[in-house]
Amino acid sequence: PRFKTPANAMLLQAIWAVLLLLFWGTFEELITYVTFIDVAFMALASFSLFVFRRRIPGSERPYRVWGYPLVPAVYLLITVLFLGNTLLERQAEALIGLGVLGGGVIVYGYFRSKVTT
Repeated sequence: PRFKTPANAMLLQAIWAVLLLLFWGTFEELITYVTFIDVAFMALASFSLFVFRRRIPGSERPYRVWGYPLVPAVYLLITVLFLGNTLLERQAEALIGLGVLGGGVIVYGYFRSKVTT
């Protein structure tokens, strides 16, 4: 606890990862689940750049986005195309990935409601 590292959570995640590798389909399927959700969050993060620039136009910008708006827009387009392709070509894996994410949101909401302030 000196560094407040969530050791129990890390151990649980490691055990979960090993169990998934041992008992859940192929490694390729696992990578597809994870990659699909990762790319979805990257798309949301890049989209948020446009949202915040529009909602808060005069805010301080200590970090400048190179090539704005073209480079982030092209990146967003590519990630959306990747997500669409994954939904078409690997529909089951994409939907399972979304299901796991949805389950995580439910668990997060449950534990968040238990936190006392």
